[in-house]
Amino acid sequence: MPWSTNSLVAEVLVRLAKVGAKDCVVDPFCGAGTILRVVRRREPSSRVIGLDHDPQAIAVARRNDVTELVRAKAEALPLPENSVDRIITNLPFGKQVGSHHGNRTLYPAVLHEIDRVLTSAGRAVLLTEDKRLLTKAIEQQKALKVVRQRMLRYNGASPTAYVLTRPRRTR
Repeated sequence: MPWSTNSLVAEVLVRLAKVGAKDCVVDPFCGAGTILRVVRRREPSSRVIGLDHDPQAIAVARRNDVTELVRAKAEALPLPENSVDRIITNLPFGKQVGSHHGNRTLYPAVLHEIDRVLTSAGRAVLLTEDKRLLTKAIEQQKALKVVRQRMLRYNGASPTAYVLTRPRRTR
């Protein structure tokens, strides 16, 4: 698909996620499944689940050997609470997919769902070029915190990968 995640970018995102053996890894905007293919290659014992609202994207991901696929919106993940170890995704940021206007409601809704499904030791890696909007949404929800940022450059774009975890609770 023209807006698919570049393989090299997918490698970086997966490394930032620190996927472990038998982790459940979800990409809620899986598109062609590039990120999940990298996860499977690097950690074959992990469970990978791809979700996308676009039936065409699901069909392409299936052809790319992603076997566990669900047609669903990222704002309403059909997954149980505390069931996902890693979420790795390339968020729509309005260049080829989505829009800045739409992201104003999408990003907070997606963060809410990530908070709901992520385990207590979970980690999310989110890539976007709509940086101010994602940063604002993270600050407002307070359940997840940024532990690392990495700006990438490819195809004339300079998106940033945000690594999110849960804040440590103080006693």
